[in-house]
Amino acid sequence: MVKKGLLKAKVYQIVMYIRISREDDDVSINSKKIESNSITNQRNLLYEFIHKQFAGGQEGFDKYEITEKCDDGYSGKKFKRPGFMEMMEMAENNLVDCIIVKDFSRLGRDYVETGNYIEQVFPKLGIRFISVNDHYDSSKNINRAAGLDVAFKNVIYDFYSRDTSKKLRNVRRKMAERGEFASANAPYGYMKSRQDKHKLVINPDTAPVVRQIFELRLAGMSGLKITEMLNAQCIPSPAQYAINTKTGMDWRKVNEITGWDNSKVIAILKDERYTGVMVSLKRTLKGVYGKDTKVDKKDWLRVEGTHEAIVPPEMFKKVQNIMLNFEKSSYKINRYNPFICGLCGRKLSKCSNKTFYYCRYGSVNPEADCYKARYETDILQGIVLEELKLHLKGFT
Repeated sequence: MVKKGLLKAKVYQIVMYIRISREDDDVSINSKKIESNSITNQRNLLYEFIHKQFAGGQEGFDKYEITEKCDDGYSGKKFKRPGFMEMMEMAENNLVDCIIVKDFSRLGRDYVETGNYIEQVFPKLGIRFISVNDHYDSSKNINRAAGLDVAFKNVIYDFYSRDTSKKLRNVRRKMAERGEFASANAPYGYMKSRQDKHKLVINPDTAPVVRQIFELRLAGMSGLKITEMLNAQCIPSPAQYAINTKTGMDWRKVNEITGWDNSKVIAILKDERYTGVMVSLKRTLKGVYGKDTKVDKKDWLRVEGTHEAIVPPEMFKKVQNIMLNFEKSSYKINRYNPFICGLCGRKLSKCSNKTFYYCRYGSVNPEADCYKARYETDILQGIVLEELKLHLKGFT
């Protein structure tokens, strides 16, 4: 049997796939490093293997090209990962001859789906699959299935993932009961204590902004007006502050320029943690591979007095009453919205009377290209309808 990849390309196309579920401790937000040591180690191991395995034409071809696809910080429980999806798109377009990973768990931890790729998808596409540490090479298993050893290893990886998930749930609940902060990023206005990363302390740079937001809302200013004022005063938004200081979040994945928007102001006004109360377990996963879902508010775990308050509890309650009355009197907006701003790429919002769409970012940022831009609902819907008609003609 002649390998499909050897016929379709003079240059052998190799994709090495690298993945780790979360960043190692050595990659901090303050660090200049842009990837975890595990990713670097995987890359070095695969390059060494490739140059040793494929050098000198011993595999039947003279030249090869290496393409790297990496998912740093993505779980192996699901396969909707950017790097993996790009690799599969290349594979479906006949641009891949061989895929190499460190071990089966790098490809995925769901043993059913991982086994399907190894035994069904890759062979159907004519792709050679190599797992270095598992000593597996599909080119040596052409006339037989991957075998019980491969299946057993995938089951072990899947069991490990499930067991780890269960232990993490238990650990997070215990931490929540003790009032410890367990998230990766501190809320805007706070920062993690240098002595105890599970304790919040006030950030002197951003806490005054949080107080100002509450005071302005209590004085009767709407969330949208507060947003406009913050942008007009050039106060860095939470994301922009993180970019500027490289603290508080994974700043590498944030746009370089970002401003305040109404949703962020509302989120701050609704966050009870600013009163010194630690609120945890607001979301949960339905099973190991389930969907991330909201937990009913009555089931949230609240522990009082865990950290210094930025706003008094009385002020917080008054603001909640103001917002509750406003929400009751507001028109309920249909949340489905397929339209995106053609200037900044952000989602368009529908106004309360549904007559036009506007860009939230542009509405409060005078420097934006889409500042005060608005699009009539009838015109947008008409354009979509005409496009659908043209598309459907191809099926008639």
